[in-house]
Amino acid sequence: MKNIMTSHFTLFALLLSCSSIAQTIKVGDRYAGGIIYRLDGSGKHGWLVSDQDIRDSITYNAALELCDTLKIEGKKGWKMPAGNDWDTFNGMPGILSLVIAKRLKFDHLYYWTYSATASSTSANARIVSGDYHSVAFYRDRSRIALRVVRKF
Repeated sequence: MKNIMTSHFTLFALLLSCSSIAQTIKVGDRYAGGIIYRLDGSGKHGWLVSDQDIRDSITYNAALELCDTLKIEGKKGWKMPAGNDWDTFNGMPGILSLVIAKRLKFDHLYYWTYSATASSTSANARIVSGDYHSVAFYRDRSRIALRVVRKF
């Protein structure tokens, strides 16, 4: 009987521990292979950005292919950030923006930005050195950095 009580107590403690962890995640936390930059209303789901560059120099087309197979900490589903993802990084309130920027360490001036309307020859990239605007590059020849995002 004592072993059954101990087992039930251990299971309860484990469940309580897991539940507490899920409720305490917040924007800026390291989680599941990236840094949380957006949470939904439940506070349990949102978006991650990789905490480092995936490639320093890659074409847009190669970046799209890489995202299809990329695994970070065993997790798939990574993609190129869209324009609204970059806008989220830029629009974070003061101190939070500084915390995220310090953790993300953007080392390059330009990063590929996903666009469903990109032409067959050009695609956009974002300047992330504090001056967030789009610049067009050749998608099959230009080689710039790649950072990825994922829903969780």
